[in-house]
Amino acid sequence: MQAQRSWETIQDVNKIKYILKEYIHFQGLLVKESPFHQELKPMEIREDGTFIFPIDSTLTNINDELVLYRTLSKHIEISFDVIEKTDTQIICKPLFARIAKAKRMSPRIEGLMGKVIAHKFLIPRKELDIAKVLGTSGQIILNDLNRKVKQIYPSSKLVFNSSKELSPEEELVKKYKKPIYIRDTSTLDSNPEGEFANLDLLPIKETLQEELILEERLRFFKSSKTRSLLIYPILFKSGGETQIFAMGVIESSEGPISDQVVPLY
Repeated sequence: MQAQRSWETIQDVNKIKYILKEYIHFQGLLVKESPFHQELKPMEIREDGTFIFPIDSTLTNINDELVLYRTLSKHIEISFDVIEKTDTQIICKPLFARIAKAKRMSPRIEGLMGKVIAHKFLIPRKELDIAKVLGTSGQIILNDLNRKVKQIYPSSKLVFNSSKELSPEEELVKKYKKPIYIRDTSTLDSNPEGEFANLDLLPIKETLQEELILEERLRFFKSSKTRSLLIYPILFKSGGETQIFAMGVIESSEGPISDQVVPLY
């Protein structure tokens, strides 16, 4: 097990710009928690410290924060506050940079350095490298799926299994590996018709009741703009075991989600 990283945090914008210029030499930075190995280079750095990056919004689910990283002699992460975003670029300001003070190594492993001659270790991995799992062709298919769904529902998104912030409904899909369809969030009733009727849907109302959060979620949806919800798990098989690595999430504020999206998934 790796030890926790020890960080040096920098909040001075001028120092962050210097780090980008001198330490990273304006090489591309990678988008944290993106399985597509997206590499970004700033298009422009304005005098007020604003950064402009070219970005494909269909491949990156970015809300209020963008975290980029690079590992050279040391690991560095830069957190940006998103000011504005379009389909082709994102405008943001750096909040802080974090530089790892040293490489991570647990004391137990450190004490064994130089003592292990040769051996093979089988280590079960819970978080798989999605880029390796999918391969290039798989990533192209996933990208194409995301684009097609966005043509029907522009606000749709892909949420990855490694994401740190999941809604209760996304957590349930991750847990049970079954899709959730809510036709009407005011009652949490599904009433599946058409293509939805052919899906092995998670009984959301009963499941939320079992989780003791039914009333809480009813209150949440009544105060939100979401009128209908679909969360569809994207699965793959590894060693005979079915695993989930992403979810297609569609929220509609105008009424029931169309079953036309089901064949796409």
